[in-house]
Amino acid sequence: MGWLIIHRMIIDLNETRVCTVEQVRAILEGTETHDFVVPTNTHARCVWISHFDERAIRDQADWAATLYPKLKGFLQTAAKDNQHLRLIFDAHNTLAFAAGAVLNIKSGRNVEIEQRTVHRNVWHSNDVPRDPSWPGWKFDLEMVKESEGDMAVAVCLTHDVASAVKAHITTALPQASSLLIARPTCGAGARSVVCGQHAFDLAEALALQTNQGYRCISSSRHC
Repeated sequence: MGWLIIHRMIIDLNETRVCTVEQVRAILEGTETHDFVVPTNTHARCVWISHFDERAIRDQADWAATLYPKLKGFLQTAAKDNQHLRLIFDAHNTLAFAAGAVLNIKSGRNVEIEQRTVHRNVWHSNDVPRDPSWPGWKFDLEMVKESEGDMAVAVCLTHDVASAVKAHITTALPQASSLLIARPTCGAGARSVVCGQHAFDLAEALALQTNQGYRCISSSRHC
């Protein structure tokens, strides 16, 4: 059975709005890859520029009303007649996360990701035999306030974002009362995730700890 390779999912850079080195750098910091290419397959191209002002979305309501439905339809169409998919993202990370919500483990599709951080590699969930030396997680659960509320999660893989997440909770998430911080045991960095199998195992462990952490907080408050 062949593979469907979705060659590019692109956020176009609007040269009339991106004029300085600082503006270009700000955009590139929001993506894992920096390829500037002309897609050869127009059916595999999603154009998002009208919804973004540099790195920021113009209207938050567009996520639910336009962007996610468009992305979901694009991926479901690609996956309809193809058991195997390879995704190559040239897009803001938020769109990559949304793609994972569509093509999740229950989608029944064999999905590969072309990962381009230090080197270009193709990752999938069982690409390399497990190695016990791979970094795991170090979890810290912090109470933000005493009242009952939601639990926020900070995932620190390539960067330690705990301080930024705490600041965001203070200013924008009054409903959050606790924070689960997940850091790789090797420390945050570009090499903290080794391969697709390692990424899958880390995701599974993070999901388990998130559920356990929330149940632990809920039970302690009702004792």
